[in-house]
Order: sequence, then structure tokens, then C-alpha cells
Amino acid sequence: MFTLADRHYEYHVALSFAGEQRDYVESVCNYLEHGYGFKVFYDRNQESKLIGGVLTPKLKEVYNDHALFCAIFVSSAYLMKSWTKLELATILSRYENGDGESVLLFRFDDAEIPDISPEIGYIKIDNSTLRTAERIAALIAEKIRVRWPSPVSVVVGKSEISRGTDEDFVGVYFQCHLTDSDLGFRASFDLEV
Repeated sequence: MFTLADRHYEYHVALSFAGEQRDYVESVCNYLEHGYGFKVFYDRNQESKLIGGVLTPKLKEVYNDHALFCAIFVSSAYLMKSWTKLELATILSRYENGDGESVLLFRFDDAEIPDISPEIGYIKIDNSTLRTAERIAALIAEKIRVRWPSPVSVVVGKSEISRGTDEDFVGVYFQCHLTDSDLGFRASFDLEV
């Protein structure tokens, strides 16, 4: 379990994929960001950080140091590209450093991944309804929540409800405010008992 001292991560998850799977992975990203409120490293959403300078050290920092989890979406196309090979090598170094649980592997096909044990758990993405982008985002979100539960504060204010006189007590009125400071989530609701 991570402590407050470990909360230096800029992203909950960094996504690594080939352009051929961009539409699918972008849908996963959208569910993670807009459905769950997670901070995601997705190249098109980070263009201002990536432009200028040398990309190699920037990407190594993201995948090694700035993301709590790395999700690799492997395909034959992924294993052919120089940038994704760099990302994969960087992410796999997390295994060497004893942080293999932070690497989430998703496979579009049976392409052989060099330097990775065939015993590593993965999810095969196929055309089934169980492997939709929404479902994959839910699996990633579940991993994030287990490893880094987000603190939620609850503030409740109450007042008694009466009808005209002190003897006519009717019930209690609650105002509840929920806040998740990490995700910027805030909800309020009223309850009358």
C-alpha cells in the first residue's frame, strides 16, 4: 500500500500503445479521465509537455517515475516501432526494480514480447463484450483504487425539523458534502429523516 509520501506521481496511469490501436486506447483514456477522474498520460493530451527538447529522457521519466501504473497495449505493430520499443524497455525496467505489479499488460494479438516472462498475467483484447474499452478502463481503475485508495472526506451538518412549536418534532435534516481532494470530486446532497 502506498503512503502519503508516495503521492508524488503526476499520473495515475501512463498508456503505451501503437498508433494502429489509437482509437481503442483513446476510448480507454476517456473513460479513465472523464468516467473515473484519473490523471492519465496519453500522448495527445500531453503535447505541450512533449514538444521541444529531446523526447527520450522525457518519456523515460514519465514511464519510470511519474506514473503510478503503466498500461502497455501490445500488438504486432507495437513491437515494430522504435518509440514503443523505447517505452516498453523503460516500463520493463520497473520489473527489474521489483515493481512488476505496476505494469498492466493488454494484448491485441499473440505477438511474442521479447524480454518478458510468458508467465506475466495479461488481458487479451478481442471483440467480445468483456473486452470493451469501457471494461478495460474499469479494470485499470480497479487496480489503481486497490493500490492507491483515495481519501474521501465527508462533512455532515444537521438541524432538527419542527412544525411551529418545540413540541412538534418531525425529524432531522442532513446536508452532506463529499470531497475527494485527489480527483477534485465534490458531491452534495440533502437528506430528511
